[in-house]
Amino acid sequence: MKKFILSLLVLLFLSAPLFAVTLVTKNETDPEVTLTGYQWIRYTLNYTADKLAINQLAIKRTYISTKIKGMDYEANLTLDMGNSLNGQAGYDWAIWEKLAYVDLTKLPFLSDMGIKIRTGIQPIYFGSGDYWTYPLIELPFEGKIGALSSADMGVAILGKYTLDSYENVSPTVKKKQDLFVYELALYSGDGYGKLDTDVSKALAGNLMVYVMPGLGVRGSYFKKAGITSFGVGSADKTVTAVMVKYNVAPFDVYAEVLEQKAPASVVGGVEKSGILQAVSVYCGYTVFDWLSAHLRYDTVNPDTRVINDDMNYFYSGLNFKVAQKVSLQINYQLEMKKVYQAGNKNNNLLMTQVKWEW
Repeated sequence: MKKFILSLLVLLFLSAPLFAVTLVTKNETDPEVTLTGYQWIRYTLNYTADKLAINQLAIKRTYISTKIKGMDYEANLTLDMGNSLNGQAGYDWAIWEKLAYVDLTKLPFLSDMGIKIRTGIQPIYFGSGDYWTYPLIELPFEGKIGALSSADMGVAILGKYTLDSYENVSPTVKKKQDLFVYELALYSGDGYGKLDTDVSKALAGNLMVYVMPGLGVRGSYFKKAGITSFGVGSADKTVTAVMVKYNVAPFDVYAEVLEQKAPASVVGGVEKSGILQAVSVYCGYTVFDWLSAHLRYDTVNPDTRVINDDMNYFYSGLNFKVAQKVSLQINYQLEMKKVYQAGNKNNNLLMTQVKWEW
């Protein structure tokens, strides 16, 4: 316990500096260039059953973003620098382009319909993944279960249809209200950390329909078919999901049902259907301006033909706003088999993280 408290104090001390930079201010002809970023300084304590597996301090994420906004385009270059054990595909310290895209925002006819074209390394628009802002330290649902990467190289059509609604306080004050939002993207299919080696590409589509302000239902589809690396191994995969989102203060709620289909196979003499099924429910509640509480539950059946391989994941956390742009996250996670069998070992994970941004 003393080690935990000492580590917590060290994290708070390291998170002190705060600053923001605007490099160029936009006028009628020049773009606006802004430099932003954030960092995660984390302490992890991990027990498998009663055996200590991890006791580690690490900088899990450092993002440096250059954002440019012009009259007819917008661009984003975000560098990901991790300083943690095997943090980037086997490297303890490496720099990657997490996001690198440009939006064409004033295309003839398309912009009048609320459509823009985005090309480059960009988020994978699917389920709750691209909405996840890490109120809990754990990865988005899709990333945690290994279904999808968070970003990939590709080109996307991003659109939405909005209506003018009137505020109750005044019959003359209009407010834009999204009715539905959609994305259609073509990706390399290999994720943002790899070069494109896939013969065929991946297709993703989403449609979010807002039933009422703050309440939306989203259907998502991702399809990757073909042979990866020009003849080395099959990479067929189809992922579908339905997600319900409710974001009305002080609540923030997501519920998602996901299914992944891959070819059936036999591995080590065990027949596999290739079908993964999973459900995730998340709820966040803002208690005060400086304090919020968060819960999430994931249940995963990795293969519908394999018996007793289902997993349960429980997450809980408190977020403290300790400065204007500094927050402290304290999370506890429990990973366990859904059906207990002799020899099963629960995984207990305590993570304390300071997030600061500029």
